[in-house]
Amino acid sequence: MNAEVQARLASGEAIWRMPPMDMSMPMLAGLSTALPPIAPFLPGLGLDPMDVSLAEVPRFIELEDGDQIVLEATFVRRSLNGHVFIGYGINGQFPGPVLRAKEGSTVSVRFVNHIEMPSTIRWHGLRVDNAYDGTPVITQDPVQVGGEFVYELRFSDPGVFWYHAGVRLDFQVDSGMYGGIIVEPKDIDHYSAADREEVIILDDVLMDDAGILPFGRDVPNHTLMGRFGS
Repeated sequence: MNAEVQARLASGEAIWRMPPMDMSMPMLAGLSTALPPIAPFLPGLGLDPMDVSLAEVPRFIELEDGDQIVLEATFVRRSLNGHVFIGYGINGQFPGPVLRAKEGSTVSVRFVNHIEMPSTIRWHGLRVDNAYDGTPVITQDPVQVGGEFVYELRFSDPGVFWYHAGVRLDFQVDSGMYGGIIVEPKDIDHYSAADREEVIILDDVLMDDAGILPFGRDVPNHTLMGRFGS
């Protein structure tokens, strides 16, 4: 990496560069220097990471039938592998808070969007009414910057689920917009007895020696639901 590229990266600019590779499987001839024909993008471009709140660890939100809660998409500061960068969080947490509800209960969730682009929330695995599915354009208009949308959730089935951004999953999810959901069964014998319960969410991140590899600004960069990390 030459001095010019290093200086541009140090200034916070998003720059395409070849991702780290396992050279036991070398790149096809002619592709080793090929860069995407789209603009690179990283969350919070132009912001000083030290002006952004440090991401908090996820906490539980205990829900009762009829509760109303707020989930806010925000910028958060994170540190990984010696690099400080800006990502997304829910209520300032990364991953977002874990929602714990009882089977058969119903709650309202007011989603407020404070990131730099439209988004929605999808409720992965929950059987919700179509209007609250979170699929942009198809079931709802994307929530614009500074806007909000109220979801009505019905927890019909016990189990472990998750929620995540519904717009540009390739980088909004990869950058931190997701969290867990636990629906406790009515039948106390639904699960085997356990002494301890943990919620673990795994995510891989694509980094090199300079930090996070950029995403495509206007369209996904050869990804659908995410990308392989290093």
